[in-house]
Amino acid sequence: MPTPVVSPHELRPKPSPLPRIRVANRKHRCYELAGKGLFKEPSWSLVHGTAYRWKLGHAWLQKGDWIYDPVADQCLTASEYEAIYEARAERTYAVKEAAELVARTLHWGPWHGAWEGWRFPHFEHLTAE
Repeated sequence: MPTPVVSPHELRPKPSPLPRIRVANRKHRCYELAGKGLFKEPSWSLVHGTAYRWKLGHAWLQKGDWIYDPVADQCLTASEYEAIYEARAERTYAVKEAAELVARTLHWGPWHGAWEGWRFPHFEHLTAE
């Protein structure tokens, strides 16, 4: 019987606990799931950036050299993640800043670039000053 191939990242212990959110459908929910994962495990950092593999804005979580992608439900080293998804970080948020931005904008992100200052229009009446 052949010996199974083990990737190098499987040999290193992954951070624990992972900021995993249990959901049936992960597709197109990266900002929401990454934000909820950050609130579940605040020792991680929320990252908003671009996954050039898909030419899309994307969100993931990072802790040291580890990245957890909530859509793929996968934990990889930063170098592996960047190589596979061609991911580039644009903004990083700690839990307090992310919570303030969610409360102020009423959405999970992104909150930078062309989206800066944008608020979810269907809930404007909830935050009227």
